[in-house]
Amino acid sequence: MMSSSPTNTSTNQSIGSGTVKSSRMLNALVVDDTNLFRTIMADALNSLAQVTVVGRATNGTECLELLASLPEIDVVFLDVEMPVMNGLETLRVIRQRYPKLLVVMVSGHNKANVDITIEALSLGAYDFIGKPEGSSGGDSQEQLRKQLFVLTRSITWQRSQDKMRARHQALGKTKTSRVSHVSADFPVNTVLDEALPLTQPAQNKPATFKVKGVLPTASIASTANGSQKISNSRSRATQITPTSASKTNNNAITPRATATSASRVNNQSLVEQPKEKVAKAIHNNKVKRLAVTPKVLLVGISTGGPAALMQFIPKLPSNIGIPVLVVQHMPPKFTQSLADSLNASTGLTIKEAQHGETLKPNVVYIAPGGFHMEIDAGSKGEAIVNINQKPPVNSCRPAVDVLFKSAPSVFKNNTLSIIMTGMGKDGCEGIRYLKQTVGTYCITQSEESCVVYGMPKAVDDENLNDESVPLNLLATRVCELLGKPAL
Repeated sequence: MMSSSPTNTSTNQSIGSGTVKSSRMLNALVVDDTNLFRTIMADALNSLAQVTVVGRATNGTECLELLASLPEIDVVFLDVEMPVMNGLETLRVIRQRYPKLLVVMVSGHNKANVDITIEALSLGAYDFIGKPEGSSGGDSQEQLRKQLFVLTRSITWQRSQDKMRARHQALGKTKTSRVSHVSADFPVNTVLDEALPLTQPAQNKPATFKVKGVLPTASIASTANGSQKISNSRSRATQITPTSASKTNNNAITPRATATSASRVNNQSLVEQPKEKVAKAIHNNKVKRLAVTPKVLLVGISTGGPAALMQFIPKLPSNIGIPVLVVQHMPPKFTQSLADSLNASTGLTIKEAQHGETLKPNVVYIAPGGFHMEIDAGSKGEAIVNINQKPPVNSCRPAVDVLFKSAPSVFKNNTLSIIMTGMGKDGCEGIRYLKQTVGTYCITQSEESCVVYGMPKAVDDENLNDESVPLNLLATRVCELLGKPAL
């Protein structure tokens, strides 16, 4: 079956002049040197209601030519390994010429492809999908559809929210993070057994945010309708209506940020900031050091994760003094490459976690792709890694919720938890569980610095975060809370 998108007879199979506009929400360009896979990919994309393929190219050079002639392209599906100009080379040029264009890497499963894909993600690729290994074209197309369904729906949802945000701003309405109901209803694409229904966004709430004090533990208070909410046992949160003077920026550490959001990374927010600005931002924050010293740092992250971790992990000191456990939503093989890449850029030891090993300080453990990572208590009370293939949670394996819910068995309330950029809401129930049982201090990555404000938003909307911190200040803030000097 050939693609239903219009083509001409040119080598790059583009739609030609670039004057034809698709009536669908998302226009895609497929770049791959294999004719069969280009056809399979195009058909899989065109079978999705929100996508149309408006062009195809056989290598990076043709891709760039099409981008120049087809300005309506929204997302490029870019093969990693191609002749003439490969995916990594092409990505670097795209990032320079079209910094806001979404690029999804399409990777094989051999080590070379996996390593290149990790590098591409660190350079700003939006996400990646693995090439299917089905025995037939039909099998391959169905495998692709399962990966593409969640990915493209998330992108189109974000685009609709961008338009809504623009309308609100044009009408002079106050922008709050509540307007951007981005991706909290979407699972990540590591495991997708069936298509999930599209849910409606929550109604906008008043433009308020909370200023929170020290929260070493949390208490549970019953509301009038019988539901439960988290309340601070030491200090009551204060409701503040934002004014022009209270607006945040990419360099401010804020409780429940109200800055203008971006569905994709604002490159300026990732730029190293002058030390005096960092010091000022840290100085203005209420909580200087946690009353209960954490014995473990728990991190949950998904879409945009490799680039964010490359910003965050290398800034942590090599003597941080506690183990760091990371759940990054990725399939097998990719997490090992991610660990190797991070390990080469920091004084900490970064490794893919192994079943049965004892957690050690100054080591970052990354959950293996396709496996849950839990913490068990050893015979002497030590923390032991439990790697398993229990059923997916939130359509994910590994799942952030699984790790977080296992932490109290060993670490009690001595946890510092971080929810970073990613699609879906994995990690929200884990934070809720920690708050309602033993307590945890929870940081969410700020909206404006996320590639996808989904996982942090789910936590923020449930009022489970203690503060929101931009990516470029996250390591500095963690060091302060731990009483460690920042790099």
